[in-house]
Amino acid sequence: MGWLAFFYTGSCIIKTVNNLNRPPNAGTQLAALKSIAKRIPGINNSYVFMTTLRKFYQSREEFQDLHGIIYKSLFYHLKGKNIYALGSTDICGLERMKIDGQLIIGLRFRGFLGRKIKTTFLIKGNFQVLNDVNISSGCRFDVGKNATIKLDGCVINSESDFIINNGLEVGKDSRIGWNCKFTDEDFHSIHYTDKKECSSKEIIIGEHIWICNNVRIMKGVHIGDGSVVAAHSVVMHSFPDKNVLIGGYPAKIIKRDVWWD
Repeated sequence: MGWLAFFYTGSCIIKTVNNLNRPPNAGTQLAALKSIAKRIPGINNSYVFMTTLRKFYQSREEFQDLHGIIYKSLFYHLKGKNIYALGSTDICGLERMKIDGQLIIGLRFRGFLGRKIKTTFLIKGNFQVLNDVNISSGCRFDVGKNATIKLDGCVINSESDFIINNGLEVGKDSRIGWNCKFTDEDFHSIHYTDKKECSSKEIIIGEHIWICNNVRIMKGVHIGDGSVVAAHSVVMHSFPDKNVLIGGYPAKIIKRDVWWD
């Protein structure tokens, strides 16, 4: 699809989605969606693309960034990536992303952030999405050449940073609060007697884990399933036990046999 056709298709989508809040019956709306979907070559299931945009639009009283959302999401889908994103999203290394599910960027859990807050991805390694993943506005991902980030059905809240030179895994149904920092590399070395070297720098976050706001996760950390990390904690070593409450600086186990919902 050339750029002229791209912008024409985008304008047709905008007109159709803008009409969704008007009184005509549901049958008329769906017919309009099917009609416009037929004009989008290069997308495996363009009707699903249109109905998904419709769902996002109807989930809010006002979608101020409608044009940006449609053009950005259309661009990613034409590149074969199942991504729905705000217009302020910037992905460098899109070809290194593997999306086995749906990646939603900035369209949910936006909270107090404005629509112009950028979400950026600098991917020199690999970025894999399994199932549906939600990333809020203002997050930054820097993936090193030999690193892999794997996100599986999780939610990442706003303004969290991920500087990954080795590897990061986040398991199903895990929640990461706002302004969290994940770093798996020191970048500088401090030498002293009896220093213990980290055998693995990869960060592994298990399933159904709640990481509260302003948490720092350092290299080599492994957190067991069902656990909770308290706000403002700095986690410097692993806690593989399941269902524990971790907190403090440096973090330690505060309680065992906890659960959250």
